[in-house]
Amino acid sequence: MHKEQNMYVPTMIFGHLLTSSNFEDDDKKVTGGRNGFGAKLCNVFSTKFTLETANKESKKEFKQSWSKNMSKADDPKIKPLEQKEFTRITYKPDLEKFNMQSIDKVKIPKY
Repeated sequence: MHKEQNMYVPTMIFGHLLTSSNFEDDDKKVTGGRNGFGAKLCNVFSTKFTLETANKESKKEFKQSWSKNMSKADDPKIKPLEQKEFTRITYKPDLEKFNMQSIDKVKIPKY
């Protein structure tokens, strides 16, 4: 639980815009991404988005789902840690937003 925001940190990271700290262009960075937008935009452009993560420090597993392009959030579910740490995101893209009816099959080249 984030002390100042009074919500779970995974909820902030994946379900609220403008809650990251990677905004300074001149800072040296050792991580990828920018301002936490990647996963949040995936959530915004999905009809269903689910985050599951487990943390050995807190000894807890966290699960929360959003729907309707991140406009509806289910309550987070917290339970004791039952396995190793992990993070899993599953989502259903909102194909209508992209004027699509299905995702094109892509042939991945072999290297």
